[in-house]
Order: sequence, then C-alpha cells, then structure tokens
Amino acid sequence: MSAEHVLLAALFLAVPITAKYVTSFQIRTLMDGLKRRDREIDLMYARLDGLEQEREVIEGAVLQVFEQRRWSTTRRDLMAEELQRTQRRRPRPRRAPAVEERFEPEMPPVWEPETGELSAAAAEAAPFARF
Repeated sequence: MSAEHVLLAALFLAVPITAKYVTSFQIRTLMDGLKRRDREIDLMYARLDGLEQEREVIEGAVLQVFEQRRWSTTRRDLMAEELQRTQRRRPRPRRAPAVEERFEPEMPPVWEPETGELSAAAAEAAPFARF
C-alpha cells in the first residue's frame, strides 16, 4: 500500500468521525437549550398557578365586599324604616322662636389703690409697668 492509499483511507475514516463529533456537540447544545426552555416553561406554569390563586382570592374578596354591601344596605333600610316609624308615633314638639337678647359684656373692675401713696415695692416696679 502506498502512502496515498493510507491518506485516502484516513480521510474516509476522518469524515464520518468528524461528522459524528460535530453532530454530538450540536445535539448537546440543543439538549441544553431544551432543558433551559423546559425550566422556563415550568417557571411560567408556576407563575400561572400563582396568578390563578391570586385571581381566586380576589374573586372571593369581591364577593365578600358585595355581600357586605348587601347586608349594610339591608341594615340601613331597616334603620330608616325604624326611624320613620318612631317619627310617625311621636309628634315633633314645636319650638318657640328664640328671642335674641343683646349681649353686653361686663366691664372688668379697675383696681385703684385706696391711698394715694404707693408701697416701696410698687414704687420700684412703677417705672417698668406699662399701662
């Protein structure tokens, strides 16, 4: 066998082996991408489950608010009816018109010393006093 035959045989063997390794690396890359996307899908399903639970909680809260509104409306109507019944039973007292009196404030008493002379303490404080 000549060197040409050996090289040609090596080439024929290298092509399928190279193709096998290239395809295996591509398959590994594709599998990694598939696993990553599968994890993303699982996360999206978890978010969807969370959103559905949140929606159920909100719907329950809305129903509770409607129920409370209905009960408060019923209580308000009952209280209004009771108020009307009590107002019908009891006549309103008539009030006499209020007479408006004129208000005149009293003048506060003014202190004046009984004697014309000031005490020693008052004499000292007199220059500082401002009337």
